[in-house]
Amino acid sequence: CGEASDAGCRPCSNKPVGALYTSGGTPFDRNNCSWACGAGFSFAGGSCEPCPAGTFKLTQGTEACAPCPAGACPVGEYRDACAATGGACVACTTLPPAVAAPGGGYTTAGSPAYGDTCEWACFAGYGQAVDSATNATVCRGCPAGTHKAGNAGPCVASCPSGAQYSSRNTTLAAPECFDCTADACAVGFFRTACGDFEDTACSPCTKPPFSNFTGSGSLTAGSCAWECVAGYFRQGGACVMCPNTSCPVGQYRGACGGDAPGACVACSARPAASVFTTAGDPVYEDNCGWACAV
Repeated sequence: CGEASDAGCRPCSNKPVGALYTSGGTPFDRNNCSWACGAGFSFAGGSCEPCPAGTFKLTQGTEACAPCPAGACPVGEYRDACAATGGACVACTTLPPAVAAPGGGYTTAGSPAYGDTCEWACFAGYGQAVDSATNATVCRGCPAGTHKAGNAGPCVASCPSGAQYSSRNTTLAAPECFDCTADACAVGFFRTACGDFEDTACSPCTKPPFSNFTGSGSLTAGSCAWECVAGYFRQGGACVMCPNTSCPVGQYRGACGGDAPGACVACSARPAASVFTTAGDPVYEDNCGWACAV
C-alpha cells in the first residue's frame, strides 16, 4: 500500500510447472499462494512431474498417478484415451447406424482394448443387406425358405444334403428339409435337378422328327433314349430317310435302320462261272441277276 494508492493484487509466481493455485497469498502481501499438482501431474520433491506413460491422474491434488487399466471392456465398448479419461469404457462407433437389435449388433469388444475396433454382425435369422431407399447397411430377416443358424455368413437355402430341398415355410433359424425324389420318370420324360425350394419333377424330353422314345432321362431335356422309326436311320442327332436308289450291278442295299444307313453291299446269290448282270431288285434284296460267263 503506497501514500497515494491502495494495495493491488498481483499474480503469485511460486507454483511449479503443472500446478494450479488453490489460494491467495497469506498474509495478503506475500507471494506464497497455495498450489496443487493438476490433472496429469503428480507431486514429487516440491514440484509436479508429468504422469509417466501408461499412468493417469484425472484430478488436481497430491495423489500419485495410477496405472492405466488394461482389461477388456464389455462387448460393444473400448477403452478411451487413458490420459484424458483414465481408460474408461466407451461405446464403439463401428456399428452401421441402421443396424440394431434384434437383427444385428456388436459381437466383440475393442481389440486391442484401446482400439475402436468392435466387430459386429447380423444375428442368426438375419442377413446383411443394403436398403434400396437409403443405401444404408441393414440386417433383415431371412426370406421364407432360407435360414442362417449363426452370426457369420448370409441367409442360405441349402439343406445339409445336396439331395434335399427346403420348404418355403421354414422358420428363420433352421430349414425344414425334404429328400429329393429320385424315382425314374416315364418313357420320354427326364427328372429335373432338385432346387433350393422345389423337389425334382418329370419334364418332357426332346427328340428329332421321325423317332420314338425308348427310355427316360435325367437332368437334361436331351437325355432320354430314342430310336428312328422304320424307314429311317440315325445320323448324329437326326433321323434320315433310308435311301431307295438302285446300287451298281452286283450289289444291293444292306439293312437300313438304327445306325445302319442302307449302304450298297455285294450280292452273294450266283453260281460259279457266272457274272452278275443286274443290281438287287427291289434295292434291299440280295437277288442280283446273273448269267454264265462266256
